[in-house]
Amino acid sequence: MNKNNIVCRGISGQTSSQMLIRFRQDVIELHPKYVVILAGTNDLACNTGCISPENYHSALAAEDGSFPRKYSYDGVHPGLDGYKIMEPLLLSILK
Repeated sequence: MNKNNIVCRGISGQTSSQMLIRFRQDVIELHPKYVVILAGTNDLACNTGCISPENYHSALAAEDGSFPRKYSYDGVHPGLDGYKIMEPLLLSILK
């Protein structure tokens, strides 16, 4: 825990299904006021097997289906420009 009472429970390389397994102990039992979850990137990387991309894929994909570097800071994880594309899609689902 840091000076702002932030606890990082992220494990590099884990997929969404692996995160769900530890959700109770790493989130619910800590009784957080807020939770920020970054998930899905490792699902697309097929870290635990291939999945069918739905979600943000069509909005972010290049013609060949790849993730353009303009939406990423490292070619894998979304950067600010990627999040700007993702935000209105997320808001439309939450409403």
